Amino acid sequence: MYSLKSERLNLGLQVNDVTQSGEKLVVDYRLTGLPKNLSQDKLDIINHNLEYAFWLVDEKYIIKIDPENPWPPKNHGIPFNKVEMIDKATAHYQSTFYFNGEEKIKNYKLKNTILLFDFSSFVSSEDLKPFTVELPVGEE
Repeated sequence: MYSLKSERLNLGLQVNDVTQSGEKLVVDYRLTGLPKNLSQDKLDIINHNLEYAFWLVDEKYIIKIDPENPWPPKNHGIPFNKVEMIDKATAHYQSTFYFNGEEKIKNYKLKNTILLFDFSSFVSSEDLKPFTVELPVGEE
């Protein structure tokens, strides 16, 4: 078991177990720091975001991901997973990665694979009040 925590958010990820069975890898985890009593709409958004928040990447290719256009190099990463909510009250989930899909890791070995988690998709947007910027008028 290990945990990750966002530096900017009060959100964390506690990975309980990682198991490989045949052509799939299952990550069992809990999200921590979520608000209590989330609406079904918010839960649906979280489930959708979790499908893209996890990536499996071949550790040798992690440095080849362009921060301006983040995407794992072809045949060296799996950026999608199937999410299942196990327990709503404890924010317990499982994500399943399939090795035989369109995105794959060539010569996959669990010990050479990094699990990336993107907290940014869980940052809520805020409506800002309108404001005015007054610019000084200079002499021409």
